Amino acid sequence: MVLGEAGHEVRVVGSARGALAAIAGFLPQVALIDIGLADMNGLELCRLLRQQPELNGCRFVAVTGHAGELAISRSVAAGFDAHVTKPATADGLLAAVNAVNTQSGALRPDAIQG
Repeated sequence: MVLGEAGHEVRVVGSARGALAAIAGFLPQVALIDIGLADMNGLELCRLLRQQPELNGCRFVAVTGHAGELAISRSVAAGFDAHVTKPATADGLLAAVNAVNTQSGALRPDAIQG
């Protein structure tokens, strides 16, 4: 809701399978992925999405309740560009989307915390 009110076109899906299906008809600039998905780990989903050539320009933001160096390292290894810790604030989500949307190189994933 926050992202939509800020002028972003938003698609919401409730599962990894739903994301994989939705991505075929919608090529996002930024994808926020919850790490704790029920049907597939969000880290694995990011790895799968990174393998799709049509998503080469997409930036991926991990949204997770896990903070700290280990969680950030896992996000980086999976291919995430940023790491937002829950509970995420509206300002934190907007900052993450805006930061990765304007970066030409890799963003340090620990640069954005909730």
